[in-house]
Amino acid sequence: MKNFIIMRIMTSLLTILLSIYLNAQANPIEVGFKKNIEFLGYIVELGDPSNNDPNHPISIEINKFPVDRTNEKLTELFGLAGNIDYSTLINLMYFLPEFPLDDSYLLSEDRAKQLGFDSEDEIATIRNLVHQINAFYKQSHFESVWKNLSLQREETLTELRQLMPSRALFENMENFYGISFEQYEIVPSLTLWSAGWGIKDKYRNRATFILGPMAENYDFGNRQNFVNLAIHEYGHSFVNPVVLENTIELAKTKSLFGPIKSVMVVQGYSNWETCMIEHFVRSSEVIMNEFIGNNEGVKALLEDYGKNRKFIYLQFIVGKLKEYRLKKKLSYPDSVRKTIEDLELAYLRE
Repeated sequence: MKNFIIMRIMTSLLTILLSIYLNAQANPIEVGFKKNIEFLGYIVELGDPSNNDPNHPISIEINKFPVDRTNEKLTELFGLAGNIDYSTLINLMYFLPEFPLDDSYLLSEDRAKQLGFDSEDEIATIRNLVHQINAFYKQSHFESVWKNLSLQREETLTELRQLMPSRALFENMENFYGISFEQYEIVPSLTLWSAGWGIKDKYRNRATFILGPMAENYDFGNRQNFVNLAIHEYGHSFVNPVVLENTIELAKTKSLFGPIKSVMVVQGYSNWETCMIEHFVRSSEVIMNEFIGNNEGVKALLEDYGKNRKFIYLQFIVGKLKEYRLKKKLSYPDSVRKTIEDLELAYLRE
């Protein structure tokens, strides 16, 4: 009888563990807020207020302490960070320990270099910025803002979990790119602008993107926009290193940047390498939407990216990726290399 009871218990435990494992496999996405990211959004909001309704409950909480706008430390921060792009600041805040930091904290040299600060002077500059951010944190009222928005964060998490992309979408992405990540992470933010940003880390087998509201007034409710952002921002984790490997091919096609340089620069893509990355990421968006049968979405993406935003090589790249990756079954890196080579043949050779 005793052995029978033990067997029943063991069977129940195995069933529970199997259920947990299967659920984890079915939904490999971790979603949660990070205080540091919200603090960065708070800093930006203090200096450059958003267009959200000032009477919205979230706006009221964010703007409850106007004295923070006139803090001298805030002015110093804007001076120090004025020439650092927004994506770099987001990556910095993501990897820092949670604020407030100990006064003795020193950003590692390796992390500084990952963020693009290579020389001794540049490393000293980014370390000083971290010190000043910490000083402002301790003087600001952000702890109260963070605490007061706890209910709204929970409501946002509940909404996002209901909109979460299916496991099939991630399987399609992994199959298309030929690699996978152990974990996918979404970090929403109530305080950032409406946009998404990818997080880069060579040490983790994790793909992360930061998700600002998808519309004014802290609206996260558009599922299609959410899916497209997931495809786009996670796409950078797959695409960036592959495209950048093709140094010779990129150099040969660099002159193709000329006709679209002015419209790309204002969108934040200041060189041919980043322009090509964006072309390939957006091409994958089109192909992923084809995979899930969203034909209207495909048309909308081609219209917006190709005509409105002037990614003029997009349709060519989509066609070539489908030819090499899907029809000829080449690896994704080989498909990218041959596609860039074909760009040269199609646009630069008579």
